[in-house]
Order: sequence, then C-alpha cells, then structure tokens
Amino acid sequence: MGEPSDSYDSAAASHPALHSIKQELIRHPIVIEARGFPVGEFVEVVADLAIERWEVDSDNATLTVR
Repeated sequence: MGEPSDSYDSAAASHPALHSIKQELIRHPIVIEARGFPVGEFVEVVADLAIERWEVDSDNATLTVR
C-alpha cells in the first residue's frame, strides 16, 4: 500500500496561517510594515515596529514569525 493521500503537509498549512498573521499585523497600529518571505511562499513573516510609539530608545525593532 502507498502513502495515505490525506497526510498532513506542514509547509502547505503554514502558508495560509502566516498570510493571515501578516494581514493582522498590518492592521496593528505599532506595525509599520509586514512582509512574508520568500515572496509567494511565506515560511516567515517579518514586521517592522514603530518603537517610538512605545517611547523605547533603540535603532529599530522587528518581530519575526516562523
């Protein structure tokens, strides 16, 4: 017998989940920009944060979701 046709594909499942996370991050007021990498496949989402809104003294801040 071969492999079951309904086996779980984590890569296929992560793309829609990360796309949804990116969409929600874009809506958040602290997020300047959110990008998915690699383009079209989304194995990670990186968001640039507006840390000055938190009154934090730093050069930059990012949030990465994998």
